[in-house]
Amino acid sequence: MKRYSAVLLVVAASILTVLVSGSSLFASVTGRISGTVTDSTGAVIPRATVTVINTGTGIQQKATTDARGFYAFPALPVGRYEIRVRQSGFKDYRQTGLVIDVNTELRADVTLQVGRMTQQVTVSSAAVHVETERTELGEVITGTHMTAMPLDGRGYTDLMALQPDVVPVRQGNTTPHSPRPPAS
Repeated sequence: MKRYSAVLLVVAASILTVLVSGSSLFASVTGRISGTVTDSTGAVIPRATVTVINTGTGIQQKATTDARGFYAFPALPVGRYEIRVRQSGFKDYRQTGLVIDVNTELRADVTLQVGRMTQQVTVSSAAVHVETERTELGEVITGTHMTAMPLDGRGYTDLMALQPDVVPVRQGNTTPHSPRPPAS
């Protein structure tokens, strides 16, 4: 009887562990920032220190570029970020205004200028982000969009019409682009 209880306890603990770890995988909402650090001639800069700062929380993460000058921050929480790059013999670099939304993959390549460490180059990102890492279409719909849109009955599925390439299917149509049935 004791042996049966011990086996049952081990099985229950294993199931609980799987459930808890599985739910944390679905709960993570992150994005990614990566890029390459080069000098003004295009040569890569290994061992440069790259710091990413969440401007809303002040939390910093650091990485060092590899032999190819590449760096990556693979799991950043949703928010606004700033990147700082430092390497001896080069001016400090700072880029602001980077926005991470759900599953965003930003590419932020950095070109360092030769100079003293007391000099700093600041780049402010206000340009529209073009996704070059993935082929999926998608958009984050903010609370402002949801409340400002004149939705008939305020159905959440009406928000899909805000996405690119989404065409409503009328009743009786087999495809969104099939001709309208003749009027009777």
